[in-house]
Amino acid sequence: MFTLTPVGTEALDELKPLFLALRRHHGEVAPHLGELWSEEESWVKRRSFYEKLIEGEDAIVLVAREDGGVAGHAVATIDAGSMTWRHPEKICWVHDLVVLPEHRGKGIGEALVKRLWQESGVEEMRLAVVATNVDTIRFYERLGFETGPIHDLVSTRPL
Repeated sequence: MFTLTPVGTEALDELKPLFLALRRHHGEVAPHLGELWSEEESWVKRRSFYEKLIEGEDAIVLVAREDGGVAGHAVATIDAGSMTWRHPEKICWVHDLVVLPEHRGKGIGEALVKRLWQESGVEEMRLAVVATNVDTIRFYERLGFETGPIHDLVSTRPL
């Protein structure tokens, strides 16, 4: 059985192995996106990002624990909705959702997403997934997520 606990900056170091697992996964599913930062460089950057989010007013950080250890986590923020359209008035942006491979298939990921919905009180939840990360896309589709109306456009060269 697992538990979900909201945490703050005091738990950041617990998230390191989870984030590094996510980093490795990203490297596996998207090698075409280029060279990864080293594990330590990557963690320093992500830890700083988490710290800034948590210091803000609208962050939600959940840790899933099973058998006395960390099994997964979710990091999200609540953002004002569109300045153009009336709805949604608030959006939950999921920055990271990770379940370690040895803990998958137990409902932890789904429980993290459901808890984010409850904690955030929003009308809409959004996240970005690398297009080649098909298992993760299927996971979110099983939970009712759809491809959104906004597409990322990327340029790697200055005009």
